[in-house]
Amino acid sequence: MSSDKKNSIWLSFQFVVKLVFALFALKINLENFGNELFGTWLLFASIWGFSSTLDFGFATSIVKFVAEHKEDEVKVSKILSSSILVFICLGFLIFSAGFVIGYLLYISNDEIIQLGQKSFFINVFLLLGIAFNLQYLTFFFKAVIEGLSKFVISSRIIILESIIYLAGVGIIYYLSMPILYLSILYIIIFTISLLIYLYVFFFRIKKYLIRLSFFDLKEVKRVLSFSMSVQAMSIFHALIDPLIKYVIGVHYTIALVPAYEIARRFAISISGLFFNAFKIILPKASALKSDSNKIDFVKNEVVNYCKYGIIYSGVSFGILALPISLLIKIVFGNEEAILVFLILALPESINNFGFSIYNFLLGIGKVNFLALIQLNNLIFVVVGIYLGFILLNNPLGLLGYFFSVILANVALLLYLQRQINISIAKLFLTKDMTKLITLVVLMSVTMIFYHLGTFDYWILFSSLSLVSLLIFIKDAKTIYQKILGPYLKFFPN
Repeated sequence: MSSDKKNSIWLSFQFVVKLVFALFALKINLENFGNELFGTWLLFASIWGFSSTLDFGFATSIVKFVAEHKEDEVKVSKILSSSILVFICLGFLIFSAGFVIGYLLYISNDEIIQLGQKSFFINVFLLLGIAFNLQYLTFFFKAVIEGLSKFVISSRIIILESIIYLAGVGIIYYLSMPILYLSILYIIIFTISLLIYLYVFFFRIKKYLIRLSFFDLKEVKRVLSFSMSVQAMSIFHALIDPLIKYVIGVHYTIALVPAYEIARRFAISISGLFFNAFKIILPKASALKSDSNKIDFVKNEVVNYCKYGIIYSGVSFGILALPISLLIKIVFGNEEAILVFLILALPESINNFGFSIYNFLLGIGKVNFLALIQLNNLIFVVVGIYLGFILLNNPLGLLGYFFSVILANVALLLYLQRQINISIAKLFLTKDMTKLITLVVLMSVTMIFYHLGTFDYWILFSSLSLVSLLIFIKDAKTIYQKILGPYLKFFPN
């Protein structure tokens, strides 16, 4: 069993476990604390959740630079010794800013927190802030481990976090403990995770040192020059969802936002599983030295990863279209969410193809170009959706997102061709690309007919699933036999 397959399966397994356990925990918490109390807790947690994304690109940068220099122990030790000090300082600054923002927005707001509850919720918020700092430090050591392509270790730790969280939530529910203990649970989880990461770093990896004497300002500047662009990429990407909701609410109707949120969660979770499984691309691409190695990597690996993305889209958004839409229909009872899911499945199917190219370019340091791509994508998404709702005045206005993603992925392909000086047509315009185009056409036809109400729901989605099955079944079976088949025998051990 190759390490790549093992890493990908563990990353996928970790993603599914975390998602499923989080849904169970959410249900238990809502029953235990009720919508209002738990909703208030979520407001506080969301501040620290957003703060955890503000690492100024350091985590991604550490993955890249550790992978790039992993054979040079002194070099990596200098990078880590310099970066961890910046990480600690950033964590303290973000904690301070987060507490001030949370106090001004929520704690001091009498409409959210009543006067008699303020001291209690200040304690809740502070405990969540402590948990944030612990989690923030785990990001550093997790990045080191992933830079060494040891994704099995980080996946197991995340699975352990999910198990402890669900068990803790169950205990809190069973003993009827106050919501303060939910914040304490987070501290326990991230303390355990940090201790495990420290053990792995100092006693399992052992080859790198973190010492004050290794601090090098040049390394800080080098990492910062790369990481700031990475942070810009993250911010531009993170802004897409709230801006889409804003455009929907202002230029169409606020009533569509719940349907969009339901559909987005399904579409993003499906793509997120693929993205998580192939995080292995970043450290592998970062380790490439010569131009010939990069060309070989694109020809032999990136092309295959893109093919996997097409097949994954065919299975998830094509073959499984009927059961997924049926799940949305039964659980949420929102017919409009099914239509929006089809619309969002179109750009996500393209993103599953382009994800590998994006991460390859990130790995070889083309971060400024990718930041520009994300900025352009953000602008085109907002403008495209705005024009879509003005012209169509119905949910199909969201198709502006799809056209923006197509432009972004075409730009990625053209830039890749320029970097490796090989015809993109020869590498990517194969029968697999024809299958992706066919899938997009099938989903588009289904989407239009569903919107118009031309055909019965069962006929439309059964047809989409059946035709997709005929197109992708052979490829799906081959991928299963090559990747999953051998590993499933190994996995229980």
